[in-house]
Order: sequence, then structure tokens, then C-alpha cells
Amino acid sequence: MISVNRQALRIVKEKILPNQDLLKIDVKKLKNGATVIDMGQAVEGSWEAGRLFAEITQGGIVEIAFGKFQLGEYILPSVHVYSPDPLISGWICQRHADPLPGSEHQPILTGPAKALLKPPDMSIQFVNYQDDSPVAVAPLQTSEPITEEKAAWIAESCQIAPENLYVLVAPSTSLVCSIQVAARPIDNLMHRLQEENFDIVTVKSAFSTAPIPPLSPDGLEAMGRINDCLLYGGHVLVYVDTTDQEIERVLPKLTLEHTGQYGKLFKQIFEENDCNFHNIDLRVHTTALIQVNNLRSGNCFSTGKIDHEILYRSFFGAKLPPER
Repeated sequence: MISVNRQALRIVKEKILPNQDLLKIDVKKLKNGATVIDMGQAVEGSWEAGRLFAEITQGGIVEIAFGKFQLGEYILPSVHVYSPDPLISGWICQRHADPLPGSEHQPILTGPAKALLKPPDMSIQFVNYQDDSPVAVAPLQTSEPITEEKAAWIAESCQIAPENLYVLVAPSTSLVCSIQVAARPIDNLMHRLQEENFDIVTVKSAFSTAPIPPLSPDGLEAMGRINDCLLYGGHVLVYVDTTDQEIERVLPKLTLEHTGQYGKLFKQIFEENDCNFHNIDLRVHTTALIQVNNLRSGNCFSTGKIDHEILYRSFFGAKLPPER
């Protein structure tokens, strides 16, 4: 099996640690030996830092590039992701780990480190995945500093020595975080498929794209925008090997239009749920436009749409002006 932690560690050692100044990041070792890589808390970060963060978050197996997204008179950057194995990149690495007993105030892991949790997280057991890496790489979307206590908890949860732990951090207000969230439409779709009892093992490869929203220093505003870029601007094309009937069964259930929440900005949805992600209907964590190519039949399917009106309202606080 591919070791997602070994793949991620290669990126850390070959592309991140030797290029701290170029990437505009900061690296420090805690007293217990854990390495913390700040990619947006007390540093500026960079486009390449964001791309590498997103690659690591998805197990180091995806290809990520930048493009552009036209929204009214604005040309925004966008993130393009190709995954040769969405089961690994979008499910094993990105399905949020359930909180461990006694860990309510600790970070909930995603990324490669999640594959090392002991006991294994439900998502890892679900696909019978094993990672034998002695090193854990944990990318965290947080504005909180990584203390020795938090690092020790992560290391202990993964049953590794703290000196073999690498933690990457970036808050919602950072460029790096905006890039890594825009790289997650495949992740959202894999979750939705599994929630509808679709056999996610039949998903063979995937391509996604989403805009990167304007940055905001306000944490709630920034968090709302980066989620809107998925809900109303994300596009996923997946290649599957199953029956057309199975695709037709789940396709109408996958987008936000079928939750009763369509048209709301994510910030509003978040506030209506007491600003707690765990209170939000899981069906809300989806992507705007989903297309499926069935390798077994050769047929193609599509549901949802990119909603420029809502994106413009989210990003710029105004109505989309009419085309000139």
C-alpha cells in the first residue's frame, strides 16, 4: 500500500524545509522534538507553500496547479487538482477523524497523520487501509499555536515519538489555507458518496477545480468565503466503474440544492448552527457541480451548477453586475 505519511514526508524534506525563505514560512522544533511548520499564522506564506500544503493534506499523491476563474469583472485564481486515487486522497486523508476519547479540546486530525491513529479511525477501518510509517505528518487548519502538549497528544494518538512528528499549520485567514480548501472538492464529493451508500472503491480517478476567494482578516468572513468557493464554485469530474443505475440513484442527492440550504452563504449556515461545524447537516459539505464518467458503460452524468451570483455576493458583498 502507498504510505501517505512517507509520501508527505518526502515533500516536507525535499521541498519545504530547504526553502523556508522562498516559501515565506517558519520552522521550529519544540522541546519534545516535534517540528512545527508555520505556513500562515505568524508568517505570510506563499502560493507555492499553499500548493504544497494542499498536496500534503491529500497524502502527497495528487497533482495541483493554478488556473483562473472569471467572476464578473474580476479574474480570480483557481486551484486544479488531479487525483489518481480519490479513495486515498479524498477519503483516507480527508475524511475528518472522529474525536478520540478525552480529546474534545484537541485538534481533530485530517491529512496523512490520521492514517496512523490508534485505535484506527472509522474511515481507515472502512477501507482496511494500513500505513506503516514511523513518521506522522499532520496539516492543521488552525489559528491556535501548536504547543508541546498538543504535539504530544498527536504523537501519542499516532503511537510515534514526538521527534517523528511534523505539524503544518495555517489559519482560515491565510493564503495557504484558502488554497488548500479550494483544492478539496474531491474530498467533499467522496464524503457525500459514502453517506449515500455509494461504493467509493469504484471511484478510480478524479479532477476538480474551484476558485480561491479574496482573503479577509476576519476569521468568520474568511471561513465563510473559502467554504462558499466549494459549495457554489467547486467542480468535480469523477471516473467510476459501476452501473449507470447506481449513479442515477445517488446523483440527485449530492448537491446543496437538495438540502434546503441552497442560496445561503456558508457564514449564515454556520451561524445558524451555533458556529459549530459538528451541528451542520453533513449534506451541506458538498460541491457545486458534479460530473461522472462511467468507465463501464461510457455514459456521462451531471448535476448541479456553478453559481456566479452567490459567489459574487459572498466575495464582494454585492449583486453580480450585468454583462456589458
